[in-house]
Amino acid sequence: MRTANLRGHLRTQPLGDGASWCLALTAYALGEFDDEALGTSVRSGSRNDLRERACQGCYFTGLRQLVAGRQTEAIDSFRKAHALETRDYFEYGFAAAELKALGASP
Repeated sequence: MRTANLRGHLRTQPLGDGASWCLALTAYALGEFDDEALGTSVRSGSRNDLRERACQGCYFTGLRQLVAGRQTEAIDSFRKAHALETRDYFEYGFAAAELKALGASP
């Protein structure tokens, strides 16, 4: 799906408190959510989901920071994602790979 199509689809979905976590991450990745809205979405899940959502949120925050040229902040976000040790989630491994590519330790 093209980015424009995905943005159009997002506009038809309930974002904010009622959004699914996947939609919230997608909106954040596309710039439709800011850091505060992502943080609210992280905390809106169940207690059991909090670490996993925090890992994913930190990873995607790091990506946005990296794209914006804020490498030091991105490294910090990737380290936070990695430190949560949610080893069953892709973002844990992706954060480690980003840190390695940036020459930073976890």
